[in-house]
Amino acid sequence: MYVAVEGTPTLTVYDVDTFTTEFTYSDTSPFRGNAVISDANYIYFGDSDGGDHFKVFDKTDFSIVPGTPTFSRPVTALADDANFVYIGQNQSPYLTVMDKTDFSVVQTLPGISVGSEINTLHVDDTYIYAGGPGVASEYLSIIDKNSYTIQTGIPQPPGEVNGITSDDTYVYVGHRNAPYLTVLDKTDFTTVTGPTLTDNINDVRDDENYLYLAVNGSFGANEGLAIVDKSDFSVVSGTPTDFDFGNEIYVDSNRLYIGYFSTPYLSIYNKTVTEPGVGTFVEFESPPDDGKPVIAIHNFDK
Repeated sequence: MYVAVEGTPTLTVYDVDTFTTEFTYSDTSPFRGNAVISDANYIYFGDSDGGDHFKVFDKTDFSIVPGTPTFSRPVTALADDANFVYIGQNQSPYLTVMDKTDFSVVQTLPGISVGSEINTLHVDDTYIYAGGPGVASEYLSIIDKNSYTIQTGIPQPPGEVNGITSDDTYVYVGHRNAPYLTVLDKTDFTTVTGPTLTDNINDVRDDENYLYLAVNGSFGANEGLAIVDKSDFSVVSGTPTDFDFGNEIYVDSNRLYIGYFSTPYLSIYNKTVTEPGVGTFVEFESPPDDGKPVIAIHNFDK
């Protein structure tokens, strides 16, 4: 399990079963780890520290892989697919595409207009989705993965975009300002009526049946978490209520990981014990707590 925080160390690798620390990393001026993802071979990490803001670590020994692209400005978002890593930052070219085989840069996209930085990235088989704080009322960009052309006529959410995910049918965009979650039909990117929510969304994840939303901490009894049934967009009950201001969510086949800005900073739930809305989630007894706000979480689901 890979956890990026605001503080030192900026990146910690934990054994996913015992939660013991396997590796830690901090740069010359530790401040904030912004994004972390991984695949079978590497960990990809972006931060706001001094010097180079992008690192690739070999998972066999956690050594830094040489010859990767360098970034003089903070790397703010990461996503990947089988062939490429997509790297977002807070200055032009905003989005860089890196080949996984040799770490070469295959494309840069300076024309993305989602504000002063890319807050979040998501990819599917056809498109790259980028969200940010907005400029000229544009908060979301959708880019064709083959031609790297920016799609036009995309419905814009009414506020800063902080999380994006998708399935075979819809794109789910979490943002500030009502309706807080914008749902787009993937066939033509028209807007679909989604769930009724009452607070700003900071992150969006999904599995086959549910959407998991990190919210600002005033979402009724659910506090920093809302879970939405994909079949009818209803907000389900029976969710954990022991934290405030959900900042980051990660979901794998067995667990729900929630990071937030105040203690206990990280909760880990076994989501396979009972379905949301049916029974109580089982929280793992001793998740790691470094006493620092959790900014990004990833676990390579084998």
